[in-house]
Amino acid sequence: MSASAAELASKTSRLTLSGKGSDPIPGQYTFGAGFCGAGGTSWALQEAGFKAKWAFDNWDVACESHDLNFKDITCCRMGWAKFIRTIGSTGCVDVLHLSPPPQWCSKRNMQGKYNNEMYRRCFLATGSLVDTAQCRVLIFEAADSILDPEHVPHFRSVVHDLTSRNYSVRWRIAHMDEYGTVYKRKCLILFTAAENLPVFPSPTHGTSTSLEKPTTIESALKDVNFLDDLHNLKDVLYKKRKPHYPADRSLPKCVFEDGANLAHPGGIRQFTLAELREFQGFQRNHKFAGTITEIREQIDNALPGTAFLNFPKKCIEAMKETDRKQ
Repeated sequence: MSASAAELASKTSRLTLSGKGSDPIPGQYTFGAGFCGAGGTSWALQEAGFKAKWAFDNWDVACESHDLNFKDITCCRMGWAKFIRTIGSTGCVDVLHLSPPPQWCSKRNMQGKYNNEMYRRCFLATGSLVDTAQCRVLIFEAADSILDPEHVPHFRSVVHDLTSRNYSVRWRIAHMDEYGTVYKRKCLILFTAAENLPVFPSPTHGTSTSLEKPTTIESALKDVNFLDDLHNLKDVLYKKRKPHYPADRSLPKCVFEDGANLAHPGGIRQFTLAELREFQGFQRNHKFAGTITEIREQIDNALPGTAFLNFPKKCIEAMKETDRKQ
């Protein structure tokens, strides 16, 4: 039987732990990251003020990348079901972030029937992972296509799983370019809370004079280090030059929707991995394991961390407000 909202609140933030069995850290909230990938959103959660306690992903290479960047925890190389069995009652965190593979409901789905079913089960495992985490707040991210008519029943099933556990739920289709990405990307962000439900952050970028200017290709790439190992120009040169275009505009396509194959504004090459890393909101010192193809896939799969940062900030504000009242 699921714990009540009050019980969840008392089980987590009053005793928060850092990774690898270290001593409690009073006053610091913890997070767990499911389907964590290379760690772009883990960085955002840490930057917002949370302490990493655990992470898991089924892709060995992504876990290796995560470990290269987060020394205080070890990313568990396993799927969600094995993770639940392995961590048992020690998985309690304040905030749970889940970003299950979206391929099964993508408009550009190229997966086979087996993979689609496997990914769908990851999505539907949300309630079980919340039970394991006993979290105060859940941040859940999915492709915006989850609200397409053929996928809505699955989304409703997840919402029902959460509300039946006495959580409050709100969601929104977030336009990530309004938070600083260089390309237009929509995704569903869902907040779930056992107490004070976080509000969504206001846009930070746009045409209004009160906001930062929209991110352009030029502004996104202005600080790329030309000595960066991932900025290897000879690997991305074209044999035949393509039309050039202005760099003072946004990227015309998503990085994960053939954006990786877009020509650089100069027309003589593709974007390098270092440049794609910038587009996807990774920090410049973020390390990646794997081959060039595997690194590109990790970058493509990421939710842009710098844009996502706005959302866990709202979670920590809500939790602090609740704790001040107690």
